[in-house]
Amino acid sequence: MSRRQRNARIDELADEFDIEILRMEPADVYDPAVIGFAHDPSDAVTRLVYDCDRVIAQAVAFEGMSYEDAVEWHEFNTFCAYMGPATPIFLQRFLIEDVADEVRSEPRETSEKLAPLVAVESDDTVVGVPV
Repeated sequence: MSRRQRNARIDELADEFDIEILRMEPADVYDPAVIGFAHDPSDAVTRLVYDCDRVIAQAVAFEGMSYEDAVEWHEFNTFCAYMGPATPIFLQRFLIEDVADEVRSEPRETSEKLAPLVAVESDDTVVGVPV
């Protein structure tokens, strides 16, 4: 999917579901880091969800930053920023895989056993599910 197609698809979905979204700018640089929408029933707001690793990769590729500078800049200025009720969600996927690896590798006492997790990857989404 091209950048224009991705931008148009995000706009189309927002219009279709009557969602006011807050995008990272420049949108043509950061829209490829969008992995979906999330609805928060506590405040009835739907937000864009960005993949943190993709945001960093886009900053390196298009903003001329080193990897370290992109991580530092976005951790300080973007990932922890509150921009009102439509503030995007920034997902750090590595946590799911780390937890799954930890559950598989560390033996536990019988009373402390956790259900093992399997990382399921589908359409660029990684989800930990019990087996």
